Amino acid sequence: MKTKRKLNNKGFSLVELIVAVLIMGIVAGGAVVSFSTIYNARVDSASSMVTNIMKQARQKALALKNSTSTTTNDTDVYAKFYVEGGDIYGEVDWLEEYTEPDETGTPVKKKRTQMLVNEKICNTNIDMIFRNHDATKAVSIKVGDYSKNESNIYVYFKKSTGGIAKILTRQDTADVDLSAVEIDADEIFMKGDTKQATIVMVAATGRSYNYYE
Repeated sequence: MKTKRKLNNKGFSLVELIVAVLIMGIVAGGAVVSFSTIYNARVDSASSMVTNIMKQARQKALALKNSTSTTTNDTDVYAKFYVEGGDIYGEVDWLEEYTEPDETGTPVKKKRTQMLVNEKICNTNIDMIFRNHDATKAVSIKVGDYSKNESNIYVYFKKSTGGIAKILTRQDTADVDLSAVEIDADEIFMKGDTKQATIVMVAATGRSYNYYE
């Protein structure tokens, strides 16, 4: 007696393979869009935080103008941006220069600082660069770039008008007496993987504005 053998067709047909590839492509495409959206949101959030820190520093400077304190000490307010532990931070600091007699009664000039605001802005996957919109001036300093002596940026505000008095860069965040270099920057460039934003600093008023690209 002849026996019939059944064919065991357990493989995938061409149509099934095509459908599977299409589904995987759609899922992968969705993941890419999702990650891109996340990175874009991080740049938007970071640039907003930077402008908020600048705004707070400006307001603190103007508050000194209207202060009723009778002290004759010289005071400054500045926004500071620096890298620590792989993250970019922003601060608003109050700097006071005063004279105090030593043990012999001789007047000695001293400085002290007080941190008013401290916030984590983003991680270093996002670049934060102080630069001048005029490329011929060749000002481009990245916050946290320890390969140069230019890692920390200080934006000083005027007590009289709230305008930007000067922008300095120096490496050591702790030593307020460390020599600093003044830079001619008028914008802050924030750059992520797929998104970038420019913060324009108006020196006369001290105000900052976000432009997303």
